[in-house]
Amino acid sequence: RKVDEARQKAGEAQQRVPATDEARNTAQQQIQVANQELAQTEAKLTALTALQASVQAQGKIGPWLESKGLKESKRLWQELKVESGWEAALESVLRERLAAVTAKSVQETLTLANDAPPSRLAILLTEEIAPAHTNAPADFIPLLTRVQSAGSARVASVLQEWLDNIYIANSLEDALHRREKLPAGGALVTQEGHLVSRVGVQLYAADSEQAGMLARAQEMEGLEKQLRAQRLIQSELQGELDQCVANYQAAHQAAEQTRIAAEQAVQEVHGFEVERMQLTQAEEKYSQRAQQIQGELSELRQQIEQLTQTQEQSSEELAQSEEAKQGLQENLAIAQEKLELATQERDHLREALRAAEMSVQEAAFATRSLQQRIADLQRDQSTARVQIMEIQDKQATSEQELAGLSDEEAQEKLQGLLLARSAREAALANARTEQDALLHQLREADEV
Repeated sequence: RKVDEARQKAGEAQQRVPATDEARNTAQQQIQVANQELAQTEAKLTALTALQASVQAQGKIGPWLESKGLKESKRLWQELKVESGWEAALESVLRERLAAVTAKSVQETLTLANDAPPSRLAILLTEEIAPAHTNAPADFIPLLTRVQSAGSARVASVLQEWLDNIYIANSLEDALHRREKLPAGGALVTQEGHLVSRVGVQLYAADSEQAGMLARAQEMEGLEKQLRAQRLIQSELQGELDQCVANYQAAHQAAEQTRIAAEQAVQEVHGFEVERMQLTQAEEKYSQRAQQIQGELSELRQQIEQLTQTQEQSSEELAQSEEAKQGLQENLAIAQEKLELATQERDHLREALRAAEMSVQEAAFATRSLQQRIADLQRDQSTARVQIMEIQDKQATSEQELAGLSDEEAQEKLQGLLLARSAREAALANARTEQDALLHQLREADEV
């Protein structure tokens, strides 16, 4: 069950990877498109900015304005905001006045006029003037309604004067049809810049270095707004891309982790199965071994019973051996007494031998006594040999029985019997030695 759950989780995690990968790819494509559009807008704005700066710097008027300290002075077009599509109309009406510079006073204007500029130059007068009165039909829309001044009220006054009696037309045909309704000195202007008066038409064409400046300024402003919007969109798309990448990485990592977990679960289950088989085999071995041990225990119980019986028999035989040992000890004591008697007799024989030197009869008597005594000793020795052999046989039997037992007391008793036998054998050897000595003395007595 654990393996199935791990595999299910791994499958679910793996299924989430393609969706996150697709979302990541989509976000990457969107950010690429946004980056391309942003780069295009930036390039276009940069080009227009460079062109605008180049136009302002070109011509002979630039150095002249710089010499008068008016190079940084704002031009009129820089303070205007024209409704889209009416830039050429405004340029057609104002012409060089669109690039007019501002004079602080009439005196400054005279000073500039005394040092004639190298080309046409329009100058804005900042002094307040009363507005002119014009009479025009109510359906005539002044061009001034399409222009907003971003500067001070003085710029608005100048525009009102310069654009006075200038009205807008939807097309050149519209202007031509309505020209008769114009007031004296009035004119209609189209979006293309064509100027229509009551008595004539002026077709507009870009014929100076200032042409298109206002349109470029409008376009640059629009591009700046577009650039800000695109950067905002690009930032949002980048955030979405980062999130998609993070989601993909998290899903991929989760899938990898669940896969590893599933493999580990399989390995664990396999290990558990192997361990279960090993435990089953071990249990079978233990069962067989338990049965074998049970059988061995039964055999051991039987052996213990047999050993108990054998031990009881050995105990009885040991008791009998103890009794026999006591009998042998008694016989040994008797033999020792006899040995002492033999020693005494030996002493007597020595005395007899000394006496034999004095009397043959005493020697003959002593000889017969010695011969009789030797016969007794030989008889005793033969008896002792038989008894020793019997004891040795019993002792060997007891040793065989005691060898299969672990009774330390029995072993100690056996050692005691062995020591007793050694002592009896030593006593017998001494008796033999003494007998040989007596025989030697007897031979010597016979020789005497």
